[in-house]
Amino acid sequence: MNLNTGAATLIANVGGAGSIAQNIYGTVYIANNNSTGNLKTVDVNTGIVTNGPAFVGYAYGGPVKALAFHGITDQLYGIFPAPGNAGADSNFVLINTATGLVGTVGSITSAGVALSIDALAITPFACIHGSSLISLADGTTVPIRD
Repeated sequence: MNLNTGAATLIANVGGAGSIAQNIYGTVYIANNNSTGNLKTVDVNTGIVTNGPAFVGYAYGGPVKALAFHGITDQLYGIFPAPGNAGADSNFVLINTATGLVGTVGSITSAGVALSIDALAITPFACIHGSSLISLADGTTVPIRD
């Protein structure tokens, strides 16, 4: 997408892409509509889609609802369906782009009620003060980076 004009250009037909995110180096990652599938990359110059690692450590199925990279640490986060709920509520996860390992950071709730989230954006503004934290519903905070 041209950020000045808003014009979109087709790069690749990835078939059933559920979520897409671009890291700080320009690599585009795609997760198809299943959290038991593979993380893929798209070469934005050629349109070639390459299968990456399978998601491991999170075998609950359902759509990968969102992906986003932390703008400073370049860590990939996602919104995956919570187990046993067929995507009706969501877990915030950290994804290792090299191995596909998915680790749950926390469930997404509001006042104890599970929420279904379909988008994710991560802002690194807290890094100005030396750390970047996510506040969970129970009042605890989780560091985004080590």
